[in-house]
Amino acid sequence: MAFSIQKHWEIVFLHLHRLGPKLSIRSIAKELQCSQDTVQKWINQYQETEDVQDQQKSGRKRKTSEREDTNIVSIAKRLRTSSSAEISTLVNRQGTNISS
Repeated sequence: MAFSIQKHWEIVFLHLHRLGPKLSIRSIAKELQCSQDTVQKWINQYQETEDVQDQQKSGRKRKTSEREDTNIVSIAKRLRTSSSAEISTLVNRQGTNISS
């Protein structure tokens, strides 16, 4: 379940803030209708970073540059009736190795 940034701050306020009610993790989860793990995650993140923004995920690294991506898109637009295999063959001949 994806929460808004306001919900992240609400979790922190309900549990940690000196002016907040200092609710338990279980109470917050029940109030906001989410899992206790979710509440614990945002509390821990706030305690470690003093922020509740989503951290950048590692993910898979890009194989092509933005320039290569733009080139692939322009070729695909120019050759609208071509198959993906034909487009990948053409792009591969230009030095960018992609699969169909």
